[in-house]
Amino acid sequence: SETITEKPSFRGPVKNKRVIIPMDGFYEWKPGSPDGPLSSKGKPLKQPMFIERADGEPLAVAGLWSAWKGPADPKQRWLNSATVITTEANDDMAVIHNRMPVLVPPDRWEEWLDPSNADIESLSDLFTARNDDILRLYDVSTDVNSVRNNTPNLTTPISD
Repeated sequence: SETITEKPSFRGPVKNKRVIIPMDGFYEWKPGSPDGPLSSKGKPLKQPMFIERADGEPLAVAGLWSAWKGPADPKQRWLNSATVITTEANDDMAVIHNRMPVLVPPDRWEEWLDPSNADIESLSDLFTARNDDILRLYDVSTDVNSVRNNTPNLTTPISD
């Protein structure tokens, strides 16, 4: 979010191609402890965590979208893409990572999605909102480390 108006790939879309990406939550990996389990390369194993809203409601994450024609596609089909906007971590997230998605509160959805609102300064406070105490973080199984695993229990909390 800090450079969104400067980067060529984002400065156009941030003016009128904003999107809200709904999600139940997301994963992040907590750094491993030097005295904890080690990987086969002798490095501390990272612990996967699931991050969700503490009240169980879905997250509304700020993003940008674009549609473009792929140069390698002989049929010149339109390709759709989206990106999540991140910001400095709040108090909840800072214990495991220095970044987090920008969260859009329900009372700002219409303003964020309005393509006629090109005044990014009026929206920029979303990028710095702390949103402390809104998230719940908990350890989950290392099964999330493999794309072969795709089951609902990947978000089930584990205990030590």
